[in-house]
Amino acid sequence: MSKDLGYTFCSAADSRAYFVAAVVKELEDRDVSHAVVFEYHDGQWMRWSMRSRIRSLIALRELNAVSMMVLTEEGRVRVSRRGEVSDEDVDPGEEGPTRLRPLSFIRAIGSHVYAVGMQRQVYRRSLHAAGWERIDEAIRVPRSRQDIAGLRAIDGTPDEKQLIAVGLGGEIWSWRNGQWSPHDSPTNARLHTVRFVQPNKVVVAGARGLVLIGDGEDRWRELAHDAGNVTFSCIETAFGRHFLCAEPGDVYELTDDDRLVTVDVGWIGGGGWLDAGRDILLAAGNENVTAFDGAAWRDSTPPDAP
Repeated sequence: MSKDLGYTFCSAADSRAYFVAAVVKELEDRDVSHAVVFEYHDGQWMRWSMRSRIRSLIALRELNAVSMMVLTEEGRVRVSRRGEVSDEDVDPGEEGPTRLRPLSFIRAIGSHVYAVGMQRQVYRRSLHAAGWERIDEAIRVPRSRQDIAGLRAIDGTPDEKQLIAVGLGGEIWSWRNGQWSPHDSPTNARLHTVRFVQPNKVVVAGARGLVLIGDGEDRWRELAHDAGNVTFSCIETAFGRHFLCAEPGDVYELTDDDRLVTVDVGWIGGGGWLDAGRDILLAAGNENVTAFDGAAWRDSTPPDAP
């Protein structure tokens, strides 16, 4: 546990290569934009800092190398690959992301990385080459309008034939054949996360303890559970099992018969984020980072001074 740092995000390629984002508590209390990133490779940690807040973080395995993408509050993506770092402007144009209409999340789906954010912005780029393109023409709220709308997460099938994005006001949007269409959402609660846990089974979760289970079409049902009025932040699949994390730092498993069962991961503090690699599941909270290898959880908190 670190007295000075609070851990915010994590992402893993596998048990030999993963990344953890953090903030310095003193700087965060003074509202200073910054972030600390820890990289773990084959038993060794390295640490670097940036003068921007991190909105999202993903690890990517490319052949024999692992790269990392960091989405910042200004709508830029920093790519770290084989020790080289480059920055990409997702969209520097007038209708692009800003601190007032930020992008909030990135995810690798199929052969692309997707980014979503406020005003229903959606972008994508190839996994292997820079260059972002808009795919939100039918749903984006232009800067000239005052409507408040936003997407918080996106996921899709590995072949990218279907995408589902979720966000503010309970909005659920589906992408098929290059077209977006709204779902008849059963809620107006803020939705934070979405995952295809099976080709025809989608789990969505967010504020007010809400968990929805859908069939990938436009049929949703609310899951009853005993977790209370928490905010679920993310959903991950690892070792053939499905896990949800709630912002108090609690982790749950969604069983095959759709029950939500508490998982003892040890104390990670408030907040809470999950990410799965090939043979590892990471859980990061304000105080600690822990890892699951399919059998047991172990502490994986980065050292203060690697």
